[in-house]
Amino acid sequence: MRPERMRPSASALLALVLLLAPGWPTTPIRASAVRPEPGTGLQSRITQAQKQLQDLVSRRKSQQSVVERLRGQTQGFAVELGRVEEALFATISRLRQAEAELLGVEDELQALELELAEKQDAVDARSGVYTTRLRALYKFTRTSPLEQLLGARDFSDALRRVSTMQAVTRVDNLLLTQLRAEQADLVQTRGALERKRSEAVSLRDEIDQQRETLALRRAEQAAVLQQAQQNQGQAEVALTQFDEQARAEQATIAALQGQYQRELEEMERRRQEETRRQEETRRQEEARRVQVAQAAQAAQAAQAATATARAQATAQAVQAAQGAATATARAQVAARAPGTATPLPRLATAVPSRPIAVATPATIVATPRSTPVAVSGSVLTGPLAPSAEGFLWPVTNPVITTEFGERSPGQVFHTGIDLAQTLYTPIRAAADGIVMESGLAVAGQRSQSYGMRVSVAHSRGFATLYAHLDDERYKPAVKAGDRVQRGQLIGYIGMTGITTGPHLHFEILASGEPKNPRLYLPK
Repeated sequence: MRPERMRPSASALLALVLLLAPGWPTTPIRASAVRPEPGTGLQSRITQAQKQLQDLVSRRKSQQSVVERLRGQTQGFAVELGRVEEALFATISRLRQAEAELLGVEDELQALELELAEKQDAVDARSGVYTTRLRALYKFTRTSPLEQLLGARDFSDALRRVSTMQAVTRVDNLLLTQLRAEQADLVQTRGALERKRSEAVSLRDEIDQQRETLALRRAEQAAVLQQAQQNQGQAEVALTQFDEQARAEQATIAALQGQYQRELEEMERRRQEETRRQEETRRQEEARRVQVAQAAQAAQAAQAATATARAQATAQAVQAAQGAATATARAQVAARAPGTATPLPRLATAVPSRPIAVATPATIVATPRSTPVAVSGSVLTGPLAPSAEGFLWPVTNPVITTEFGERSPGQVFHTGIDLAQTLYTPIRAAADGIVMESGLAVAGQRSQSYGMRVSVAHSRGFATLYAHLDDERYKPAVKAGDRVQRGQLIGYIGMTGITTGPHLHFEILASGEPKNPRLYLPK
């Protein structure tokens, strides 16, 4: 067996040095072994509380519509009741007027009855006088002319008696006729008053019937209004209860979000501590690697020196053997018979072995890669480290087609930046956080708004939004409530929502307000 087969290889020496190095970890260090996590179920409680608040808002909106409708009904009933009351008051006024008119007619009729009685008495008296005088005239006319002449003082007295009797009779007849005519007029007037009284009674009864109808209607309308007011009061009480429940739910959400924010800040603090600890461990490991590399180089140098010495000794031995062989050959040539050809002995040549090259950290050279060609608007993200705020670019080497604040095709303020890249390019979380939403921006409408989108909440009040993700070939890789780490896959570039080409709409929000992502991403 040749001596070089007994040499330990450089890799074996390196492994031996690594094993013997003091403090070298025997198990790999996991960066996420002590990563802090927020309270279990806290995000789900916030989401549930937000859903309950949305449900309360929706129910309050429906209740508000009911209250407004009931208020309108109550107002309508009140207006109708006012109209009925006005009609009732007008009817009562008309009834009072009709009753007053009826009383006036009855008073006139009573006065007329008295006047008729007096007129009848006058007619009766005048009729008696007239009858008496007619009787007297009759008796006078039945007396013979001789008796009338003998009873008179003279002929003139007789003529005067006859003329006087006839004149008185004519006057009595005229007075009686006039009294009877006046009596007839009074009777006619009484008939007219009787008809007027009958009409007044009918009008009064009609108006009184209207009053009773309106009074009944008013009572019914008042009952309807009272019921409507009760319904409105109950609806307003329910609306107030919804408002109180919504305020309580908002307070609960605020408390949960405050707790969530504190846990995120605590998680960030522990993450930074873990990062510092890992950085210190990395520096210690780097120092150990340097020590190990130096020890390996020293071992390699010693091995190379030993190999060189052995090669030189072997070469000297070969030369000595060659010299002895040459001397022997020369002696044989001198001793052989003349003319005899004696073959020379074949000399064995020993080729010294080459030292084995050992790759060390100082001699390792990275294989060159093709340098990406920068185009207009492109960002070469490969060599970029996380920014001071802890964010990375979510897409590798994108082309920015729309900047923050520019006008989009819809002529609105652009609240993020558009990172164009080929379809199905992976999208990764820009920073550590918790997924708040994962799904279509408009339920059931994949071609509307942001389409498929994912939003992630981070520490210190930051949040990121990723829109227009693919939802057919590749679904989002995360769901609401998942915890993600910076650089973790969350989805793929797609063309959902309102878009003219495959790209990622990326937003960074601070306390709910959109900010220019370039201010927080690596430069």
